Amino acid sequence: MPWLAASMGRAGAFVLATLSLIACSKQQPAPARMEPQVATSTRIVSPEAERAACLAGANEALGVGVQLLRCGHLSGRDALEAVAIIRVPKLVDDQDGVPLKRLVVIQQLNTAWEDELTVENEIKNPVGYLAADYIDDSEPANWFRVSLSGEGTKDFTIVLRYVDTKGVTDDEGLPDEIGWNPAVNRYQELLLNREGFAEEKKTLPHIRTRKDCGSGPCP
Repeated sequence: MPWLAASMGRAGAFVLATLSLIACSKQQPAPARMEPQVATSTRIVSPEAERAACLAGANEALGVGVQLLRCGHLSGRDALEAVAIIRVPKLVDDQDGVPLKRLVVIQQLNTAWEDELTVENEIKNPVGYLAADYIDDSEPANWFRVSLSGEGTKDFTIVLRYVDTKGVTDDEGLPDEIGWNPAVNRYQELLLNREGFAEEKKTLPHIRTRKDCGSGPCP
Protein backbone atom coordinates (compact mmCIF):
# COMPACT_ATOMS: atom_id res chain seq x y z
CA MET A 1 0.00 0.00 0.00
CA PRO A 2 1.86 3.10 -1.24
CA TRP A 3 0.16 5.54 1.15
CA LEU A 4 1.19 3.44 4.19
CA ALA A 5 4.80 3.28 3.07
CA ALA A 6 4.85 7.01 2.53
CA SER A 7 3.28 7.60 5.94
CA MET A 8 5.79 5.30 7.62
CA GLY A 9 8.61 7.06 5.76
CA ARG A 10 7.48 10.46 7.04
CA ALA A 11 7.13 9.11 10.60
CA GLY A 12 10.57 7.56 10.48
CA ALA A 13 12.09 10.78 9.25
CA PHE A 14 10.40 12.71 12.09
CA VAL A 15 11.72 10.26 14.70
CA LEU A 16 15.24 10.46 13.28
CA ALA A 17 15.13 14.27 13.32
CA THR A 18 13.89 14.31 16.89
CA LEU A 19 16.62 11.90 18.02
CA SER A 20 19.23 14.05 16.29
CA LEU A 21 18.04 17.16 18.10
CA ILE A 22 18.16 15.37 21.46
CA ALA A 23 21.68 14.14 20.79
CA CYS A 24 22.86 17.60 19.81
CA SER A 25 21.34 19.17 22.90
CA LYS A 26 23.15 16.65 25.09
CA GLN A 27 26.44 17.53 23.42
CA GLN A 28 26.08 21.32 24.11
CA PRO A 29 27.89 22.35 27.33
CA ALA A 30 25.74 23.94 30.02
CA PRO A 31 26.15 27.72 30.31
CA ALA A 32 28.66 28.73 32.94
CA ARG A 33 27.21 29.84 36.27
CA MET A 34 27.59 33.56 36.76
CA GLU A 35 29.06 34.28 40.16
CA PRO A 36 28.27 37.63 41.80
CA GLN A 37 30.98 40.20 41.21
CA VAL A 38 32.68 41.64 44.26
CA ALA A 39 34.20 45.09 43.97
CA THR A 40 37.83 44.91 44.91
CA SER A 41 40.72 47.31 44.56
CA THR A 42 44.22 46.16 43.81
CA ARG A 43 45.56 49.69 43.30
CA ILE A 44 48.54 50.35 45.52
CA VAL A 45 49.29 54.01 46.17
CA SER A 46 52.96 54.73 46.67
CA PRO A 47 54.20 57.03 49.46
CA GLU A 48 55.43 59.40 46.77
CA ALA A 49 51.96 59.62 45.20
CA GLU A 50 50.34 60.18 48.61
CA ARG A 51 52.81 62.93 49.44
CA ALA A 52 52.19 64.63 46.10
CA ALA A 53 48.44 64.54 46.79
CA CYS A 54 48.94 65.91 50.32
CA LEU A 55 51.13 68.73 49.04
CA ALA A 56 48.52 69.67 46.43
CA GLY A 57 45.82 69.73 49.13
CA ALA A 58 48.03 71.78 51.47
CA ASN A 59 48.73 74.34 48.74
CA GLU A 60 45.02 74.58 48.04
CA ALA A 61 44.25 75.14 51.74
CA LEU A 62 47.03 77.57 52.69
CA GLY A 63 48.56 78.88 49.49
CA VAL A 64 52.02 80.39 49.11
CA GLY A 65 54.58 79.52 51.78
CA VAL A 66 52.96 76.29 52.91
CA GLN A 67 55.03 73.67 54.72
CA LEU A 68 53.80 70.09 54.78
CA LEU A 69 54.48 68.59 58.21
CA ARG A 70 52.87 65.17 57.90
CA CYS A 71 51.09 63.10 55.26
CA GLY A 72 49.45 59.70 55.62
CA HIS A 73 46.75 57.87 57.53
CA LEU A 74 47.58 59.88 60.60
CA SER A 75 44.67 59.07 62.90
CA GLY A 76 44.59 55.37 61.99
CA ARG A 77 41.70 55.72 59.51
CA ASP A 78 41.56 54.85 55.83
CA ALA A 79 41.35 58.52 54.87
CA LEU A 80 44.52 60.19 53.65
CA GLU A 81 45.29 63.17 55.88
CA ALA A 82 47.78 66.01 55.84
CA VAL A 83 49.04 68.49 58.44
CA ALA A 84 50.33 71.72 56.93
CA ILE A 85 51.37 75.09 58.31
CA ILE A 86 52.45 78.60 57.52
CA ARG A 87 55.54 79.18 59.66
CA VAL A 88 56.36 82.20 61.79
CA PRO A 89 59.33 83.83 60.03
CA LYS A 90 62.66 83.93 61.88
CA LEU A 91 61.55 81.55 64.63
CA VAL A 92 63.29 78.18 64.72
CA ASP A 93 62.01 74.82 65.88
CA ASP A 94 62.67 73.91 69.50
CA GLN A 95 61.65 71.30 72.08
CA ASP A 96 58.10 72.70 72.09
CA GLY A 97 57.63 72.19 68.38
CA VAL A 98 57.38 74.04 65.09
CA PRO A 99 56.36 77.74 65.21
CA LEU A 100 53.31 78.59 63.12
CA LYS A 101 50.88 81.31 62.16
CA ARG A 102 48.35 78.97 60.58
CA LEU A 103 47.75 75.24 60.60
CA VAL A 104 45.30 72.94 58.88
CA VAL A 105 44.52 69.27 59.14
CA ILE A 106 42.84 68.18 55.93
CA GLN A 107 41.51 64.86 54.67
CA GLN A 108 41.03 63.66 51.12
CA LEU A 109 37.54 62.76 49.93
CA ASN A 110 37.81 61.25 46.46
CA THR A 111 39.80 63.94 44.66
CA ALA A 112 38.79 66.85 46.92
CA TRP A 113 40.14 67.91 50.29
CA GLU A 114 38.22 69.20 53.29
CA ASP A 115 39.31 70.93 56.49
CA GLU A 116 39.15 68.86 59.66
CA LEU A 117 40.98 71.30 61.92
CA THR A 118 42.13 74.90 61.49
CA VAL A 119 44.41 76.97 63.70
CA GLU A 120 44.62 80.71 63.08
CA ASN A 121 44.45 82.74 66.29
CA GLU A 122 41.93 80.17 67.52
CA ILE A 123 41.64 76.38 67.26
CA LYS A 124 38.52 75.29 65.38
CA ASN A 125 36.90 72.23 63.85
CA PRO A 126 33.92 72.39 61.45
CA VAL A 127 31.51 72.61 64.41
CA GLY A 128 33.11 75.21 66.66
CA TYR A 129 35.99 76.36 68.86
CA LEU A 130 38.31 74.09 70.81
CA ALA A 131 40.30 74.74 73.98
CA ALA A 132 38.99 78.28 74.53
CA ASP A 133 36.41 80.10 76.64
CA TYR A 134 36.59 83.54 75.04
CA ILE A 135 38.28 85.58 72.32
CA ASP A 136 40.58 88.36 73.50
CA ASP A 137 40.52 90.98 70.76
CA SER A 138 43.23 92.99 72.49
CA GLU A 139 45.79 90.46 71.31
CA PRO A 140 47.12 91.29 67.83
CA ALA A 141 47.66 87.61 66.98
CA ASN A 142 48.03 84.19 68.50
CA TRP A 143 50.92 82.10 67.32
CA PHE A 144 51.53 78.51 68.28
CA ARG A 145 54.11 75.78 68.38
CA VAL A 146 52.96 72.34 67.28
CA SER A 147 54.25 68.84 67.87
CA LEU A 148 52.70 65.55 66.79
CA SER A 149 52.65 62.14 68.47
CA GLY A 150 51.13 58.71 67.98
CA GLU A 151 50.92 59.03 64.22
CA GLY A 152 49.05 56.32 62.33
CA THR A 153 47.09 55.16 65.37
CA LYS A 154 43.98 56.11 67.30
CA ASP A 155 46.34 57.88 69.74
CA PHE A 156 47.42 60.47 67.15
CA THR A 157 47.68 63.77 69.03
CA ILE A 158 48.28 67.36 67.95
CA VAL A 159 49.93 69.32 70.75
CA LEU A 160 49.69 73.12 70.56
CA ARG A 161 51.38 75.74 72.76
CA TYR A 162 50.72 79.48 72.59
CA VAL A 163 53.52 81.79 71.44
CA ASP A 164 53.44 85.56 71.92
CA THR A 165 54.42 87.99 69.19
CA LYS A 166 57.95 88.20 70.64
CA GLY A 167 58.36 84.48 70.02
CA VAL A 168 58.15 83.46 73.68
CA THR A 169 56.33 80.17 74.28
CA ASP A 170 53.81 80.03 77.12
CA ASP A 171 55.30 77.29 79.27
CA GLU A 172 53.27 78.16 82.37
CA GLY A 173 49.99 76.74 81.15
CA LEU A 174 49.31 73.25 79.90
CA PRO A 175 49.42 72.71 76.13
CA ASP A 176 46.24 72.09 74.18
CA GLU A 177 46.03 68.47 73.01
CA ILE A 178 43.77 67.63 70.10
CA GLY A 179 42.84 64.10 69.02
CA TRP A 180 40.43 62.26 66.74
CA ASN A 181 37.13 61.32 68.41
CA PRO A 182 35.63 58.36 66.51
CA ALA A 183 32.32 58.73 68.36
CA VAL A 184 31.60 62.03 66.60
CA ASN A 185 34.00 61.69 63.64
CA ARG A 186 35.95 64.87 64.20
CA TYR A 187 38.93 66.30 66.03
CA GLN A 188 38.26 67.54 69.56
CA GLU A 189 40.21 68.67 72.59
CA LEU A 190 41.44 65.82 74.77
CA LEU A 191 40.57 65.94 78.47
CA LEU A 192 43.45 66.21 80.90
CA ASN A 193 43.28 62.51 81.80
CA ARG A 194 42.97 61.55 78.12
CA GLU A 195 39.88 59.53 78.97
CA GLY A 196 37.53 61.55 76.85
CA PHE A 197 37.00 64.68 74.81
CA ALA A 198 35.71 68.17 75.53
CA GLU A 199 32.88 69.37 73.35
CA GLU A 200 33.52 72.30 71.08
CA LYS A 201 31.82 75.66 71.62
CA LYS A 202 29.86 76.96 68.65
CA THR A 203 30.43 80.59 69.63
CA LEU A 204 32.73 82.42 72.04
CA PRO A 205 32.26 85.77 73.78
CA HIS A 206 34.60 88.60 72.77
CA ILE A 207 36.40 90.44 75.55
CA ARG A 208 38.30 93.70 75.33
CA THR A 209 39.61 95.38 72.24
CA ARG A 210 43.00 96.79 71.45
CA LYS A 211 41.70 100.24 72.38
CA ASP A 212 40.95 98.99 75.90
CA CYS A 213 44.66 98.53 76.54
CA GLY A 214 45.97 101.78 75.08
CA SER A 215 49.44 101.55 73.64
CA GLY A 216 50.65 98.85 76.05
CA PRO A 217 49.76 95.22 76.65
CA CYS A 218 46.58 94.34 78.50
CA PRO A 219 47.05 93.00 82.05
